[in-house]
Amino acid sequence: MTRPRLADVILGCAAGAIGTIAMDTLWWMRARRSGSDDGLLDWEFAAGGDFASFEAAGAPAQVGQRLARLAGVELPVERAGLTTDIVHWATGMSWGGAAGVLAATTRVGAVPAGLVSGMGAVSAAYAGLGATGIYRPIWEYDRSTLWDDVSAHLVFGAATGLALRAFRSHTGGS
Repeated sequence: MTRPRLADVILGCAAGAIGTIAMDTLWWMRARRSGSDDGLLDWEFAAGGDFASFEAAGAPAQVGQRLARLAGVELPVERAGLTTDIVHWATGMSWGGAAGVLAATTRVGAVPAGLVSGMGAVSAAYAGLGATGIYRPIWEYDRSTLWDDVSAHLVFGAATGLALRAFRSHTGGS
């Protein structure tokens, strides 16, 4: 086993950004099929959204609000959209960084590492956010909702892994 280098983390984070774009594009296409008329960039970036509460902005906003409170900062509701964007992208890039470390320190290839990362992300979300009350317990969700979330995270993982493999091949990584 080798030690991860900073480059492995950085490449993974960049790959996680690509995985986030892929996953979010899938979510946007699903929203369009369900009647949304938002353009991709308007849908993607919630910073311009007018939310009545952090709860209305979704799980990433609530996580960000709780983290800010732990630091002694009370975020105004006008920052709910921006908080959503920051936490969402930081989470995707962090899970990409984890894939980068996994691929660099084990015999697991970049694509399997990305898929493990995507499944880790969705599992951690349901376990961690369920425990905090941001999500309901996983057994209270129907199969369709869970499949939508799992399949979106599989897209994240596959895209993250493919991007990581491409990055590593261009930088001398294996």
